[in-house]
Amino acid sequence: KQVKSSFPFWGLMLPLFSMAQGMKYTIHGRIGRLSSPAKAYLITEERTDSTAMRNGAFTFSGMVDEPRSAYIMINKKGTGLLSGAIGPHAYALRFYIEPGQITITSPDSIDHARLSAGPLNADYAALKARLRSTDAGLERYKDIILSAPPDSMKSAAFRDELDRQFRSIGTQQKEIYLQFIKNNPRSLMSVFVLKTYGGFDHSMLLYNTSVSPGLDELDSLYRSLSDEIRLGKTGMGFHDMIARLRKSSVGYMANDFTQPDTSGRLLSLHDFKGKYVLVDFWASWCGPCRAENPNVVKAFNKYGSKAFTVLGVSLDYPNAKRAWLRAIQDDHLTWPQVSDLKGWKNEAAQLYGVLSIPQNFLIDPSGKIIGKNLRGEELEDKLQELDLPAQSFPFVVNGKIGTLSAPAKLWLLTSKNGMIHEDSAFITNGVFRIRGTVEHRDDRVFLVLSPSGNRRGRTDYIQFYIDADTIALTSPDSLANVKIEGGPLNRDEADLKRAVGPVEAKIRAANTDDDAVDEQSLALLREKKAAYLGFIRSHPNSIISLEALTVYGGHVPDAKELGPVFDLLTDSVRSTKKGMEYAARIGKLKAIDIGQPAPDFTLHDTSSHAVSLHDLKGKYVLIDFWASWCPPCRAENPNVLEAFNIYRSRNFTVLGVTLDKPDQKSKWVNAIRADHLTWTQVASLTMENEAVRKYSVDVIPQNFLIGPDGKILAKNLRGPALKDKLREILGK
Repeated sequence: KQVKSSFPFWGLMLPLFSMAQGMKYTIHGRIGRLSSPAKAYLITEERTDSTAMRNGAFTFSGMVDEPRSAYIMINKKGTGLLSGAIGPHAYALRFYIEPGQITITSPDSIDHARLSAGPLNADYAALKARLRSTDAGLERYKDIILSAPPDSMKSAAFRDELDRQFRSIGTQQKEIYLQFIKNNPRSLMSVFVLKTYGGFDHSMLLYNTSVSPGLDELDSLYRSLSDEIRLGKTGMGFHDMIARLRKSSVGYMANDFTQPDTSGRLLSLHDFKGKYVLVDFWASWCGPCRAENPNVVKAFNKYGSKAFTVLGVSLDYPNAKRAWLRAIQDDHLTWPQVSDLKGWKNEAAQLYGVLSIPQNFLIDPSGKIIGKNLRGEELEDKLQELDLPAQSFPFVVNGKIGTLSAPAKLWLLTSKNGMIHEDSAFITNGVFRIRGTVEHRDDRVFLVLSPSGNRRGRTDYIQFYIDADTIALTSPDSLANVKIEGGPLNRDEADLKRAVGPVEAKIRAANTDDDAVDEQSLALLREKKAAYLGFIRSHPNSIISLEALTVYGGHVPDAKELGPVFDLLTDSVRSTKKGMEYAARIGKLKAIDIGQPAPDFTLHDTSSHAVSLHDLKGKYVLIDFWASWCPPCRAENPNVLEAFNIYRSRNFTVLGVTLDKPDQKSKWVNAIRADHLTWTQVASLTMENEAVRKYSVDVIPQNFLIGPDGKILAKNLRGPALKDKLREILGK
């Protein structure tokens, strides 16, 4: 959870601060005998002041409208807060600016400083004394994390125990805060503690438990304070904040707002009235927000329609528009996005009382808030409750194919909610007309023709895009010669077929494929790649170029090859949903490029013993993805066996990873025996195991050669290429 702050320091967050005329304060300090260039820094949220030190002494003075939280930091070199020259210790002291004189003294460093001030700081010191036990718990917690072996951090049980300890510390802290508020109704410190207890200010509380107090409890605690504290400026500020939060609670009408979108066009919340809207507050710099974005993407892709959308509101800062736009693209956020680029001062965030992000509000078609802070599966569950209508785009397909008549029949196959839907029509003297709907305007559909009207008999089919309200299909005789007239997608696909058709015909005639290794086949495959690359270069503004890029990349694509070609496409194509999905795919491929550390994984061998890739570190390891049901894999196994037998004595081994299914263990074991695979074999007996995900394996057989240092040396070494590479590395 990202909490409002402009100066993060060891996980602590400063409360809101605004300087104004009012009460005078003076800070006198003496830290050892430090002199210029050493500087002291007074840090509040909105500003940082500095002053040179002379014989350890420094002074700050000013006016405040109310007491505020602050830090004093010391930099011996006077080079600023983020220069890396602050020193080996936490050269910082947290305190509260209050009227009168504040004295800070230490014989050596600010770590040992003593503070003398007014009643607010005295109460703060008393509170810190109560918190020493939880502070010690936090130190022990940090020591456990820093000293834990890497294998322990991978253990779910170990992480669960860490989480339990952290929550226990948070619960103890909250109880201390609650007792302080109840026992000190006349202390201004109780208002600051109340903010922390409510989860609005994490300047003292480092962890907010999952169950936060409700507004009624907070209001009751606030009313238990003395009139002097409640009616003071700080107290009234808390009261106003609770009032704003109530107005943005479930059951209230949502406040309207207007902000610029990514192109500068003004968008208002009322523009979306009549549909369900998730107002999602986030920022490109907010790690928890970026971690939550995939859940919002998943929900939007499943339920986004004419009845539901998302309106993103970014709390990015001025001069950060590029980072905002990049985050939108990287996280595949295809819904409307707005921001006034004022950071935490975002006007919509202030209107909704947003003090931490990510945070969201679900608004119904009447403008009423019906959900708040719906995270993870909670968002999908809530949207499912609403029984939202499926998104649909109606279309009609008109056509004439020769002189066919009944019983000839056509079936149009579309995908709806993950299921195949059929629309059908008879043909009369070659003429037909079929109506249907699709979930997305650029969906691809199948048209199946049976001259006998029997789906089980001889059938032909074609594919095309629903890129217009009306699609026209005409042919003098059959589907094989059909001409498709629709929108730009069908037009560009026709261009692609003309560009690559001749070389595809040569490849079919030669009966070769992407896995072939003979010179003639390799020459044809190079010609094929050149044809697809030529189309991409001539159609940089077409979604069809993304499909061409997929074929261009082959069965085992390489990020270094695909990246520059993907960059040939225009921004409008790369920023589409399909474009961003492809960008994400390239990002995953970069993680398994040659030279990158090989992702570790743990699976089980034929005896159900856990085996990890890191168990083989120090060896040359071929990770070989295959399956008993895969004929090309079984045909490749003798090549791997020969290489293993030659180089096994030279620090080389193989780790087989099968994609066999849960009910195929016996077939897997029998295939190992039949193919004489004497190296370690592992599986999870699922189609998508941990290793498959981490290595982006879309096709088998596929392999990765890992060096003794744990880095990827080569990929997809098939046939003699494996022995050639091992000979290059290990000698004859």
